Amino acid sequence: MDDLNGHGTHVAGIIGGDGYLSDGAYMGVAPAINLVDVKVLNDAGMGYLSDVVAGLQWVLENKATYNIRVVNLSLNSSVAESYNQSPLDAALEILWFNGVVVVVSAGNNGNNSSSTRGVLLPPANDPFLISVGAADDRGTTTLIDDKLANFSAYGTTAGQVKPD
Repeated sequence: MDDLNGHGTHVAGIIGGDGYLSDGAYMGVAPAINLVDVKVLNDAGMGYLSDVVAGLQWVLENKATYNIRVVNLSLNSSVAESYNQSPLDAALEILWFNGVVVVVSAGNNGNNSSSTRGVLLPPANDPFLISVGAADDRGTTTLIDDKLANFSAYGTTAGQVKPD
């Protein structure tokens, strides 16, 4: 499937790239994994909540057929709402309650000047889900000085500090 926006392909490569084009020099964290692509956004990276929820419903209905055990969702809602009221969080919790590990993007509103600065938007605000932020390695090879990138969203939900 084509990914003209590129982000899904980028994340899939980080997860399951086999290093073919680099003769094994650059491999994903799980290079032997079988990936199932469920495209829910258009080529500009835009979409409707209903399309995302429909894609998640497809995952639930086909998890046994394709042995789907982990879902990665690298997108965020633009609506600041509680995880208790978010249809996106609800759809992802259904997967979680059905034994699927759910990993979501923390978002990129960490250093913006809007009212959502530092606010976790759905689905990153759900305590049942693993939220992942971006790291700033400060240009070094050691991990000791790494920190959360200034653009990465952050916050607390249900007493849990996010991203995880």
